[in-house]
Formats: sequence, C-alpha cells, structure tokens
Amino acid sequence: DASRDYNEALSIRTEIGEKGTIAESQLALATLALERGQPAETETRIREARQEFRKEKQIDDEMLADTVLARALVAQHKYSEAQKEIEAGKGFVAKSQNRANQFQLSIAAAQLHAAQNRIEEAKRNLMAILAEAKQTGLLEYQFEARLELGEIEMKSGKTASGRAHLGALQQDATSKGFLLIARKAAKERV
Repeated sequence: DASRDYNEALSIRTEIGEKGTIAESQLALATLALERGQPAETETRIREARQEFRKEKQIDDEMLADTVLARALVAQHKYSEAQKEIEAGKGFVAKSQNRANQFQLSIAAAQLHAAQNRIEEAKRNLMAILAEAKQTGLLEYQFEARLELGEIEMKSGKTASGRAHLGALQQDATSKGFLLIARKAAKERV
C-alpha cells in the first residue's frame, strides 16, 4: 500500500513539476526498497533524489538521503562507500535541528560498525542513542536502537540474550503500533 501511495504521489508531483517533492517521493520509495531487501534499487533512487536536495539546499533531506544510502551500501557490503556517506551526513548535523534524522544517521553508523565487526563500538553508540531517545521521548528510535542491539547479540553468539531482548522488543513495538519493527524483531529471533 505504501509503495502504491508513494508511486501515486510521485506521478502527481511529476505532472506538476515539483522537483523537490519529486525527490522526497523518490527518497520514500528508496526507503521502501531497502526495507524490501533491494539495496541496489535504493542506491540508484537515492543518488537521484540527493542531487535534487543539493540543488534546492534542503539539508535535512540531503542528510536523510546520505543516511539511507549508507544503509543500502552496508547491505551490499560496500563499507568504505557507506563510511563516506555517513561522514557526509555528519557534515549536516551542526546545521540541522532535525533530531530524528540525526538518530537515523547514528543508527546507520552503528550498523556499519557492527557489519565491520566493531561490535563494542556499535553497542556503545546504540546505548547512547537509546538513552537519548528515551530522554527525548522518541519511541521509534528507542525501538530502532533496541532492534540493532538485539541483532548484534544474535550475530555475536549471545542468542539466548538476543532472543529475550528481541522478544521484549516485539511485544513493546506491537503494543505501541510499530508493526514493522515488531516484525523485524520476530524475524531476527529465528
């Protein structure tokens, strides 16, 4: 449904020629492609959208594009390219008041660290994100950080602990309506 709605929005925005909002729709579609496990499609769409964000000087959207692109590159095991995108995104942190984008960038950096077997660094970063997300009341990023922590535990051989944390996350996310995160937690528990 989301894909259909974003494609419809993209079509309408293309008809009326709103380049900035076209790029926003492309970013949303790229994020969906990444969630569906299609990181190569994500990479192409994001690069196109990011160009438009740069032209329009939409720094928050450009930062988010860097973040989603970094996640796509991590999924493709292109770690040095992912690191460049994270560094590019970090360049916007001081200019941006969008805390949600900053959390997403930090989570992407932790995903990269975990993929590179820099487990302790990834865990430290995720614990800091979790603490700050709790303090600011941003539940989505608390759940995202917990999901990454659970995935790290599972991959590092702490399966009993990982399953327990992911099970608790699944229940918490379901009860608060974060069904995508709940499904991811359930999938990782297997």
